[in-house]
Amino acid sequence: MNRSQIDCWLLTGATGLVGRFVLAELLRSGLLVAALVRDRAAAQAATRIEESLAPFETEVALLRPRPIVFDLTLPGLGVSEADRRWLKGKQLGVIHSAASIRFNASSPDDEPYLSNVVGTRNLLEFLKDFEVSCFHYVSTAYVTSRSVRADVADLPRQEVAVDFGATGGNDYETSKITSERLILDYAWLQSKTILRPSIIVGDSQTGYTSTFHGFYAPLQIAKQVVKLPGGNLLSGAWFRGQLGMKETDAKNFVPVDWVARAIARVALDDRLHGNIYHLTNPQPVASIDVQTAIVNALSEGNEAGRTTTEEPASIPANFREQLAVYESYFNNDPRFDCANTRRALPDLPCPRIDVDQLTRLGKFALKANFGWPKPTVNLPSYASAFERLTRAELVECGVGEVAESVQMHALGAGAPHPLRFAKISGHWQPTASNCPAKNDPVIIGAANDFACCINGMQTLAELVACGKLLCLCSPARGWPVVLEEFDSDLKRIILK
Repeated sequence: MNRSQIDCWLLTGATGLVGRFVLAELLRSGLLVAALVRDRAAAQAATRIEESLAPFETEVALLRPRPIVFDLTLPGLGVSEADRRWLKGKQLGVIHSAASIRFNASSPDDEPYLSNVVGTRNLLEFLKDFEVSCFHYVSTAYVTSRSVRADVADLPRQEVAVDFGATGGNDYETSKITSERLILDYAWLQSKTILRPSIIVGDSQTGYTSTFHGFYAPLQIAKQVVKLPGGNLLSGAWFRGQLGMKETDAKNFVPVDWVARAIARVALDDRLHGNIYHLTNPQPVASIDVQTAIVNALSEGNEAGRTTTEEPASIPANFREQLAVYESYFNNDPRFDCANTRRALPDLPCPRIDVDQLTRLGKFALKANFGWPKPTVNLPSYASAFERLTRAELVECGVGEVAESVQMHALGAGAPHPLRFAKISGHWQPTASNCPAKNDPVIIGAANDFACCINGMQTLAELVACGKLLCLCSPARGWPVVLEEFDSDLKRIILK
């Protein structure tokens, strides 16, 4: 794996389903990440990051990214000057996963075009001011599925650039086609990788998901229908017919944990850059199995499994409208070639999605009530201790000006992103890490332990001595001297 040129990963969509899984993968690798979060304030962005990472910390605490508030629809993304300074001078790797998944636009200026096309253009223009080593775009496999000649309609869709003039089956697919063409046409961006997942479902191990589209949409509608008079019909042909699906049709589902792992693996190995990858399942799920899984998930405690082909006695007024939105989405899927993905990731095959797996995913969604009410995670009380450090003015320095440097890696809820301190003019000062930091000594530990030191309750030396903080690598003068100086200078930084 070769990632030596990247100082920081810039990730959009970090609070979306795919984005939060990719974020966890990057942080597990100990990487510096800047997470672009669409929110109005840095404090709110930090809270959303905590909500995104909470499901991944049941056993192991993770590093934290630097949250950067942004808005894709604005020129310059609305990024603050402080965040711009922080990004300057770093070699950036970019993973763009932020997107609107609205299927039908009310106008060409509406979503999904506003985020997916205008937003992608704004991001690319924004990145011109920085040093970008590679750009990875999360698209969709369905950009290749609609506009094909009749004589090749039965052939697998290839991992190639979309044709000029291609259109999708809905506005979401069309917006992704336009975005792909836009990215490929940006000549200044030399390393461009496109990753095309098919229909994403929850975690293959836990069932966890934070969004409920795709497979979950008919499940949610079915939940409403089964409550209607005469609504015990879900094992029959009527409901499937409303989705426009034949019994022999198939859908291509991929679990989000596998998709994220594949994206991270490709991004972190520059030998794999510059290609188009179909992140698709070689074993699609037959529509009859999708139907069976919906029935199984709903059948606990009711009679949803009784077979009938009749429609319910009454149907909500918006029922057919909801189904119409997904009409093109639930057409029979084409076959997808994924030779590039197999060559790049021979040891990472896509998990099989069958009736039992879909049933488990459906039960998770029902138990979570399709994400409502939205679960909330509050920042721990000690998180405020880090605000004084993260808001401290960063000292700009060149390579020759730094005699020594140390990184602080706090783990878990409320932690700041990895911070770097340099010995400048006789004092340890926070720096923007614009100079090489690959082999810095590192102090690593739980966020609450670092907070105790910042609040003056204990010293770094005391926390290291009792094993609560770990020191990796050794500075030239040894840790005892550095820790004593560091403790003194932390107080000075905080009191500024």
